[in-house]
Amino acid sequence: MHTKEELLAFVGQCYIILDPINLVHPPYSQEVKGIDARCVSNLIWALVKLDLALDAGCTGNEVILSILPLVMRLLGQSSPQGLANLLWAYAKLSEPPVEVIASIMSRMTEMLSRDQTGSLFDAQALSNSIWAVAHARSKVANFDVQCGPAGAVSAFLVAIAVSANSMLRALYTRLDMAHLSAFLNNVEHKFSCQALVNIVWSFATILGDECGQHPVIMQLFVASRKEAILRLRATFAALQTQQAWVYHMPGGFNEQALSNVVYAYEKAGLLDRELLHWVFSVAALRLDRRDGPPSFKPQELCTLLRAAHLEICEPQPFLAKLARIVQSMPWIVRNWSSSELNELSRALGLLQPSLIAQQHAHAQAQAQAAQQAAAAAAAQQQAQAQQAAVAAAAALPLLSLAAAANGSQLDLQFLLQANALVSAAGVGNLGVVNSGNNLVNGGGTGISLADLVTAELQQMSLQNAIAAQLNAAAAAAAGLQPYGGVNGRAGGAPGAGIGAGPGRAGGAQNGAGLPLNDTQQALQLLQSLQLGPAPRQPGLSLMPSPGGAEWR
Repeated sequence: MHTKEELLAFVGQCYIILDPINLVHPPYSQEVKGIDARCVSNLIWALVKLDLALDAGCTGNEVILSILPLVMRLLGQSSPQGLANLLWAYAKLSEPPVEVIASIMSRMTEMLSRDQTGSLFDAQALSNSIWAVAHARSKVANFDVQCGPAGAVSAFLVAIAVSANSMLRALYTRLDMAHLSAFLNNVEHKFSCQALVNIVWSFATILGDECGQHPVIMQLFVASRKEAILRLRATFAALQTQQAWVYHMPGGFNEQALSNVVYAYEKAGLLDRELLHWVFSVAALRLDRRDGPPSFKPQELCTLLRAAHLEICEPQPFLAKLARIVQSMPWIVRNWSSSELNELSRALGLLQPSLIAQQHAHAQAQAQAAQQAAAAAAAQQQAQAQQAAVAAAAALPLLSLAAAANGSQLDLQFLLQANALVSAAGVGNLGVVNSGNNLVNGGGTGISLADLVTAELQQMSLQNAIAAQLNAAAAAAAGLQPYGGVNGRAGGAPGAGIGAGPGRAGGAQNGAGLPLNDTQQALQLLQSLQLGPAPRQPGLSLMPSPGGAEWR
């Protein structure tokens, strides 16, 4: 059989299934001929899976309802997988048969309670069973009451939670980033991502925020969260490779799993920042597919968009990626309903404050950079001004010395000696007078002759250095033009230097520091000076200060 029509024809020919003697009156036949529990379970599951029994009144639906007595007789012989398939198939019907569902739940609860190893039902069977109960409760009013004894549904839920916890503890999942494909395939085989998400989704649908009030169920949500985050991280790392196989790998979180895990933990009141962060991170990469448009269904995206308003974590990267996708491919939302489009618009509105904040931060960064550049320029200008001031201060003593010599005979040797002595005494440029055996500075402090003799040796080297500077200035004065000129002019005849060869004419540019006439006179004086080492006897001959006053 390869088509739905062939299956329906086969069902119609199997009169044994519809034999009222075998089905309605079991006492007439202690054993059903030609059919067993596994065959019945597979037949019902196939009819529902192929959408041949969902509508009331269709052939497949009539067959399923007709063999209910046979199903009840064979429950004791059904395997765990067969029971899970039956429960799933009956929950999918438009009018689920509550009596049969209650019997299957009771049988499964008994089997799970005896299963100490947790190996009787696999993860997919647990997932299908709890999912079936969640869907049946949504279709049947007072489902818990119609399912028989009080607490029957609760006992079933606890049995499922205990078994799922045992299976999750046995996983011992260790994230292996170096072998992502093998890791995802391995954990998918042990406990599929779909089963993991469907179990917590079903519990949240049935109990809502009461999930946290049941210790066993709360433990299940904690263990499932830990496992989900590990697989989300692995999925995120695999998607970053942007290889085509990643979007079709059997393990990992696909679009439906992302939506369902957010719905489950949000409805149970257990959604936290870390879990939602990884969901948004994987969803953003799922949007940016390289092999085609995004595979999100509108309902799946809307679940994530509603979670963006919970203020649990920052959804801006995911929303920004979605906004770019919608802008570049507007046709992907063409068939969305008005409510879905409103949800999209409302979520994308969250981006506006973020964009404004980014623009403000960018403007602040630019202003700060401009301030730093201005401060650096000001510091550079200040450093240049300080360097100019230092240079001017270094040249000032020579110019002041030349100006002081204007109109009088200057014993330059005396000045050199006096400056050396004053510098040695630490009195600065205050001037000196001769007072008996002591030199008196401008502040009246006495300097002993012993100090003068000691400073004599230091003065000799200083004399030659300053004389060399004055000779260079005198030689350059020949080419200096009046203060403020642009081009230098030739000066007088070169002076004879102090053992360093003849001086030479030179020029200067933009003089500064003294008035024009004083500067010219000072330069002329420097030009006329011819200084030499002028050897003399040891000792000091000081020129008395004019009028007995201090020389300044």
